[in-house]
Amino acid sequence: METYFTNREEWLGVAVQELAPLFTRNGYTIPDKVKVSCGWGAGSRGTSKKILGQCWAPEASAGGNHEIFIAPSVDKPVLALGVLLHQLVHAVVGVKYGHKAPFKAACDKLGLSGKATQALPGEALNRWLETDLLPKLGAYPHDALNDAARKKQTTRMLKAVCPETGYAVRLSKKHADTGTPVSPAGVDAALKELESLAEDMDGLWLGETIQKIIDALKGHRMVMEAADDEAGE
Repeated sequence: METYFTNREEWLGVAVQELAPLFTRNGYTIPDKVKVSCGWGAGSRGTSKKILGQCWAPEASAGGNHEIFIAPSVDKPVLALGVLLHQLVHAVVGVKYGHKAPFKAACDKLGLSGKATQALPGEALNRWLETDLLPKLGAYPHDALNDAARKKQTTRMLKAVCPETGYAVRLSKKHADTGTPVSPAGVDAALKELESLAEDMDGLWLGETIQKIIDALKGHRMVMEAADDEAGE
């Protein structure tokens, strides 16, 4: 297949223009402000890796655009067009409707089939994409990105919460096994009581013992340190 574009966003943008008459013939109009990019949508990694595209409502965009994302895992041109069509239906009927009746009705009219959440071009629409539209667009200038190749996080942080103060920290299982953290607010309250008790027993051996306990507790206070490296994505 010939390559007419070197930029995938340009390819997707021209595809939107070429698909506009299809929507018009079926009583729908693609919004003027639509931007299409190749990228992972929010929540489209981890347990949601199968998400192939996403459409954001203009209310979420500072520029008031319908922002559409085609997953980098998609590299087949017909599939890219199918995912684009699915997301354009969201933009046309309104993202607020999700995959409910208005979305399903538009899919049926336009020729998309299958479960609403996975609706893609049916046989007739797919044939039109392959024989009429793709020859105009040429090859999709994108190589699939394999998200499974990313280095996985090996340390799962646990959350510890003080039932009295709500103070919460995250720590590794290794440190949790050593001992659960203590809320600073709880420690401060205990220190105040001990200091008051030590003053009442000033000069007595028990008062000196309490003061040693206070000093020991203060000596174990944690301090915030700079991270060894910057976390990158």
